[in-house]
Amino acid sequence: MEGDDCKTARGGSQLRLVSLQAQNFKKLKLAKPLPLSEGIILITGLNESGKSTILDAVLYALFGRVIRPSKMPSNEDIISYGNGEAQVRLEFDIGENRYRVVREVHKTRPNRATLVEVRPNGTTKALANSVKDVTGEIERLLGGITYDEIVASSVVAQKDLERLIKQRLDDRRKVINVFLNLESFNKVQDQLDNERNGIEGTSRTPGHLTVERQRLETLNEQLNEYKETSVQLDNLNVKAEKLKKDQQRRNRHSIQDAQRVWRSGQRTRLSTARDRRQEPPHRQSPATTRQRRHTTVRAWKS
Repeated sequence: MEGDDCKTARGGSQLRLVSLQAQNFKKLKLAKPLPLSEGIILITGLNESGKSTILDAVLYALFGRVIRPSKMPSNEDIISYGNGEAQVRLEFDIGENRYRVVREVHKTRPNRATLVEVRPNGTTKALANSVKDVTGEIERLLGGITYDEIVASSVVAQKDLERLIKQRLDDRRKVINVFLNLESFNKVQDQLDNERNGIEGTSRTPGHLTVERQRLETLNEQLNEYKETSVQLDNLNVKAEKLKKDQQRRNRHSIQDAQRVWRSGQRTRLSTARDRRQEPPHRQSPATTRQRRHTTVRAWKS
């Protein structure tokens, strides 16, 4: 039996048993509160001495039900022989809050139950005042955990242990998983496996990681192609610039050559014209003389 913090099976707040008090509850008579210290509590004693009754008292305080003689016992099954009523009182913590539940069992009148929140200053706040409402409020505080789920995940009776030993390995593993509340870990493991399969993939379906790796490889190939193309483009730009400069240089040379030829021809023509003007008349050609004579005669006639 554990008196320390216990996570609820659905991941709710932690439950810790603080103290138990019982009067005329089966064989149990605890006039003063029995402290339930933190850690594992070992209860020893002879058979039929009332060891299991302590657990029954805890379950009855929380849910109004016991393991034996039946889940829904009659009042006579709860009240010790020779008495007309029984009472069980349990203090427990859920998270940072403390609560006290009291259940009264009567032979001749209806049962009663109260649930209060115990504040740090000792004052109380009523939460429920009927058998049904108390059970419902405790289940709500426990995150929806019911009696059946508590028993399935936290309680194994002696006869169940004998059956457990005789079970097959797989069945025994299932029971132990439930008893030790390992089902939640198994669910988490399954979720992790699913997420890992989604990331890493399976033999049939590629995962996100595989897809992203393929995308990365494709991007790397494209990047390498871009780099190669960029280098080729740079080389072509260098060659084009060189060709442009060579063409500009050839154009300048061609223009300079043409200018030199033109200037040379111009000098030749000027020199020829100057030489002609400086020649004596007798050295001039007959055509030139005739031209001059013709010009003179025409001038005279005029």
